[in-house]
Amino acid sequence: MKKQIPDTTWLDHIEIVGGHPAVDFINTVHSYTEPTPRDYLESADHVLGWHLHQGLIHVESARRLASLSPVKRKKLLTDSLALRATLYAVFKGHIDARSDAPALACLNRELETLARWRTLDADAGSFAWHCHVTPEHPHSLLGPVAFAAAELLRSKDLKRLKVCPGDDCGWLFLDHSRNGSRTWCSMKTCGNIAKQRRHRTRQVHAD
Repeated sequence: MKKQIPDTTWLDHIEIVGGHPAVDFINTVHSYTEPTPRDYLESADHVLGWHLHQGLIHVESARRLASLSPVKRKKLLTDSLALRATLYAVFKGHIDARSDAPALACLNRELETLARWRTLDADAGSFAWHCHVTPEHPHSLLGPVAFAAAELLRSKDLKRLKVCPGDDCGWLFLDHSRNGSRTWCSMKTCGNIAKQRRHRTRQVHAD
């Protein structure tokens, strides 16, 4: 029986607000301030669905990876969560003006491993890096996000990286506002909650 394409409808209920694939990958937990936050990546299918949603892999690649054995699927999930933790440590360290040397070393080792599935391809007179995701090497799935993160770390956009101050958030995002004044990951969630709290506080003082 042909394996079905991993479901992506669950992502319709999650805001994608990071402004970059690597940042949005980091934000696949409900909160970074709660002791035990909900993890949105609970299975290999969730990982594959997220990559599909972000356009980082083709449908057929996702279908073939979804047909992996239970052992390999569990390993793929474990490796994905480990990469996410590493990326969070590196990016959060930058925001906090400190260098997380162990996390950066871990990321470099990961990039070295993943380089075997990355090629420089020519297309219509130009050249571009291409990450080859193959079920024969499930770990190759981490390539698109890992290299996207590395490119962001070297780009001018890194100075736009912020952390949401929401009490139950801590998500990262790139502030692309014209004057760099964006505060919240999303005005619909954290921004609105903060607005409501300020309103309640004013009412208490008024009373």
